[in-house]
Amino acid sequence: MHLDDAPLAEMTAERFAAVLAAKTRGGDVLHAITRDRSLDFFVVYSSLAALVGNLHQAPYAAANLHLESLVRARRASGLPGLALAWGGIGETGYVVRSGLTASIAHSGLGLVPPDTACDALGRFLSRKAVSAAVGYVDWDRMGRILPALKAPRFAGRPGSAQADSRDATEDFRERFARTDGEQERKALIGDTLTALTAAVLQMPPDRVDRGAHLADLGLDSLMGVELKAGLHRVFGCDLPVMELMAAGSVAGLTDRLHRALKG
Repeated sequence: MHLDDAPLAEMTAERFAAVLAAKTRGGDVLHAITRDRSLDFFVVYSSLAALVGNLHQAPYAAANLHLESLVRARRASGLPGLALAWGGIGETGYVVRSGLTASIAHSGLGLVPPDTACDALGRFLSRKAVSAAVGYVDWDRMGRILPALKAPRFAGRPGSAQADSRDATEDFRERFARTDGEQERKALIGDTLTALTAAVLQMPPDRVDRGAHLADLGLDSLMGVELKAGLHRVFGCDLPVMELMAAGSVAGLTDRLHRALKG
């Protein structure tokens, strides 16, 4: 590993190449000299920086992405390969030696104990995985530091649903307070509920038939629990799952929520 952190605008071609060299050349050489050998494993170490990006570490992220691409190319050719993108490792290694433990924690990364890291390596070797990330991440904290985590490709990351729900809660309460008239408020409830239901069903909101029975839309009991949690977060209403399903449809549930919020 070679690090030379700086804003991309200040990075010269020579500095960029020096950071790339350790991982890209090292990986390419190992691939070339073992390509014709019968290997059980070919493991490269990437970094979470390749997954989420990291301020001032563009060449380091690129170097790790090269290794991950190399592994995918090997697997496509029928050769073994595994890329593990590590978060911070505790007790030993660069982060500990350089006294970066506090700054790493501030960024939202917890340190993985070495024995836990070794266990993870063993598990992924046995699963024949191609690539995986291993680390303790506070996604909310990291999202405040790395704007890239708000991009659509991270929509399914752990913590994103909670963050989105907080935003939805604040948005709904502000809009509800500004809305006058019973029909306008009911329409707002219906639109918000439709968006929640669509998120649980993983479909666009415009495909949710508000008059169709929830079960006919594909909502099962587990999804009902998820929708119940969403209703509690956004509307502040704690409806039992049975009562939620008994409402029948999004339209019926809209009436039920409207009566609750009106009261």
